Amino acid sequence: MNLVKLFRNRPVRRVFAILIVLTTIVLTIGILWIRGKTEETVQKMVEKDIALVGGVLLNRPASQLCILTGENDPRDYRAGLDHLKSYSYPKANPENYPYYEWLVGSRIRAFVGWVGLFFLLSCFLLLLSFSMVYRTIGQLTRTAQWIAQGQVPKLEPGAEGDEAAMQYAFTSMAQRLQFHADSLKKDKEYLKDFLSDVSHQLKTPLAALRMYNEILLSKREIAPEKQREFLEQSKEQIDRTDWLIQGLLKSARMDAGAVRMDLTDSYLIDTVQNAISPFEEEAKQRGIRLAYQVDSGILLRHDSRWVTEALGNIVKNALEHTRNGGRVQVEAQETPMTVVISVSDNGCGMESTEIPLIFERFYRRGGEVSPTNVGIGLSLARQILELNGADIYVKSVVSEGSTFVITFLKHATPTGETQSFCHS
Repeated sequence: MNLVKLFRNRPVRRVFAILIVLTTIVLTIGILWIRGKTEETVQKMVEKDIALVGGVLLNRPASQLCILTGENDPRDYRAGLDHLKSYSYPKANPENYPYYEWLVGSRIRAFVGWVGLFFLLSCFLLLLSFSMVYRTIGQLTRTAQWIAQGQVPKLEPGAEGDEAAMQYAFTSMAQRLQFHADSLKKDKEYLKDFLSDVSHQLKTPLAALRMYNEILLSKREIAPEKQREFLEQSKEQIDRTDWLIQGLLKSARMDAGAVRMDLTDSYLIDTVQNAISPFEEEAKQRGIRLAYQVDSGILLRHDSRWVTEALGNIVKNALEHTRNGGRVQVEAQETPMTVVISVSDNGCGMESTEIPLIFERFYRRGGEVSPTNVGIGLSLARQILELNGADIYVKSVVSEGSTFVITFLKHATPTGETQSFCHS
C-alpha cells in the first residue's frame, strides 16, 4: 500500500506519534542511566588506581595489591591519595578521567543503535500490519460500493477467519438488499398493473351509468317501461362496481397480511349451505339445477366465514359460465387423510391454455357468458383457500364444463349421514 495514502489515516498517524514519543522517552532515560552507571564505574576505577599507587608506596607484596585482590585497602587508598596531592591530582573525578568519555560514548552509541533498530523494526511491523488491515478495509469499501451499485460480491473459495466472516456478512447483506430491491421493483410493477386494471374495470360500469343518467336527464318524455329498464341496468352496473370494490378491498387486506384466519373445527355442510344460499334464486330463475351432496358429519378445521366466501365465488363463477337450464353440483368426499370438495358445471368449459390463467386477478375467460364478470372472484377464492391450508386445481373440457377441486388436510372428522339438496 502507498505510504502516503496509509498516513492519511488518523489512527496510523496517532500510533506512530505515540511510538516516536515513547522512543524519545526511552532514549532520554537510557542515556541518563548510562551516564550515571558509567560515572559509577569510572569512579571505582579511579579509586582502584589510587589504592594501587598507595600499595606500591607502602611496599606491599604484589599478591596484596588491589589489582589482584579486587578490593581497595583504605590504608593504601589514603597513602596513594596523599602522595598524588603533591602532584596536584584532584580527588577522584570521573569526568576528568580520559577513559570516561570513551566509555560513555561507546555505551550510548550501542544503546542508541539497539533502540533505533527496535524503532525501525517496530515501524516495519506496524506498517505491515496497518497495510494488511487497510487493504482489507479497502476491499470492504469496494464491496460496499458494489453493493450500492446493485452488484452482489463473490466470496473467495476457502477463505477463513474474521475477514472471511465479514465478507460473508457483506455478501449476505448484498443478497438480501438485492432481494428487497427486486421485490420492490416487482411490487411497483404489480401496483402499476393493478391500478391500470382497476381503472379499466371501473371505466365500463361508470361509462354505462353516465350514459343511462344522461339519457334520463336529457329526454323528459320517456316511457315508464324504458325508465325502469335504464334504472335496472344502472342498478346492475352499481352492483358490479360494488362487487369489484369489495373484492379488491378483501384481496388487498390479504396481500397486506391483515387477514387472520380463525381456524376452528366446523361442520362442512354448514359452510357449503351458506355458500350456495345467495345464488338459489338466480339459479331458479335461470332454470339451473344447483345441488350439493355433503356428509353431514364431516368436521373440518377451517374458517367457515372466509371459506364460505371462497366457495361462493367459485359457485358464482360456475353459474356465470353455465347456460340457462344447465347444472352446478357441489360435492364433498372424505378420505383417511383429506376432505375433497368439488364444484362442477356443464357449462362452456375452457381451453387447457386458459386453466393456468383463471386464478389471476382481472383475468376474464374468452368464452364467458356473463358480461358482469370482473375477474376477481377466483383470485380471491384461491387466496382464501391457501390461507386455510387448502389446494385448488381445475379440470375442464370445452363445451362440456369445468370442475374445481379443493383439497383440505383432514383433522378430526366423525362420520354421519349424507344430506342432499337440489334446487331447480
